[in-house]
Amino acid sequence: MSKETFMIESLTRDVVALLMEERGLSMREAMDAFCSSRTFDALSKPETGLFFQSPAYILDEFKNSTESEEWIDTFISFKKSQKLLNATWEGKEEKVAELLEWFHDTAENKTYNSEAALSYAVQMAYYAGQKYYTTIQELDSGKGYVDLVYLPSPKYPDKPALLIELKYDKTLETAIDQIRSRNYPQKLEHYKDNLLLISIHYEKDANSTDTAYKHHSCSIERA
Repeated sequence: MSKETFMIESLTRDVVALLMEERGLSMREAMDAFCSSRTFDALSKPETGLFFQSPAYILDEFKNSTESEEWIDTFISFKKSQKLLNATWEGKEEKVAELLEWFHDTAENKTYNSEAALSYAVQMAYYAGQKYYTTIQELDSGKGYVDLVYLPSPKYPDKPALLIELKYDKTLETAIDQIRSRNYPQKLEHYKDNLLLISIHYEKDANSTDTAYKHHSCSIERA
């Protein structure tokens, strides 16, 4: 390893540690944020001489290049998406509902008026899952269609398959009953004992001043 490469790797570790401390990020989040930046790209090129600077200086350069409101909003959304994915895996129904509400609160109203629009919003919310899953919309069960299915990548066979049914103006029980009556779990027999049945319910026509407005309920069962 050359001296320059060693210095670049050391600085990267130091900057990531500072990001974790300042912004409350996990190591993976901080690494993803920094290593996808223009600052890291410049640091990685020895001819720029940036590796002679201190970690604090490089962090300031990174912050100056990424402090736009658009970037911050995107990064916050991605972090929320990661939390949503973890809450789903852990079966934390209230947390999943809470995070989905956050995504709807930041979405335009047009993403709230139908199951098709809700499907789009949920896919946006589960954006972090692209690393682990292949997404299938409207999977044919033979007796109907399941709204969303997330099948784990061969690289992550330990992750559960996710079967998501979206309903408005219906109870959670109705959604779960529909999942079972249409043989959705049998369609995914390969994932037996590692399949999560997820139903998401909301009230479509709730007034914006109503406490039920954009309020979600969630049920998660293992099949």
